[in-house]
Amino acid sequence: TRVEALFVERLAYYKAGLSLPQRTKKYSRVVELVGRLKEKYPRAAKLYEVEVIPEDKSAASKNLRAVDITWKEKTIKYDKETSREGSYILRTDRMDLTDEEIWNIYIMLNRVEYAFMSMKSCLGLRPIFHQKENRVDIHMFVSVVAYHILHMIESRLKAKGDNRKWSTIRKVLSTHAQLTIGYMVKEEDGICRQEYVRLSSNPEPEHQQIYKMLDLSGAPLPRKRLRFNQ
Repeated sequence: TRVEALFVERLAYYKAGLSLPQRTKKYSRVVELVGRLKEKYPRAAKLYEVEVIPEDKSAASKNLRAVDITWKEKTIKYDKETSREGSYILRTDRMDLTDEEIWNIYIMLNRVEYAFMSMKSCLGLRPIFHQKENRVDIHMFVSVVAYHILHMIESRLKAKGDNRKWSTIRKVLSTHAQLTIGYMVKEEDGICRQEYVRLSSNPEPEHQQIYKMLDLSGAPLPRKRLRFNQ
């Protein structure tokens, strides 16, 4: 619908320009503009018959002007194309499955593919060119373990009625961070000591809601103090 609206809007713009000064009126140029518009919006263009009408002169004239642009829907094709909008068509050779089972398998495959895409981007488990077999085995093992953890998180959330994807959960939880504060302490004997305090920020209500569904504490890491002598 959006593409169709843009296509028709642009045709109306070209048509209005035929009667306005400083706008394109040359027949060959208008035909070229309409052709480029069809190339830009092919899905909408195939549903319409568009005609550029020249003035009543010889077609061989170099100064031939366009006087109108008309368009109308190809009724049969338009109705056929628009009747299938928003529909999924799944094809399978499994005749023993119901429609619901086919759809659930399709959604499951989508979630698996999306999970590995997330791991390649967020967790950095993208293809690494190993040269030793044991390193390949370890990489595959870590990838599979990461997928099981991700799937477990999504499954537990789904069981509690939260159907958001991992990328959405990760984005929400990214604002609950662990902080490290560093400062210098000078003792009475003149010795300077570098100290650090590592603590977690306070979880917000949306964080607490996710932790509750996963049966986790709102403070997963305790406060920790580190000291180093200079």
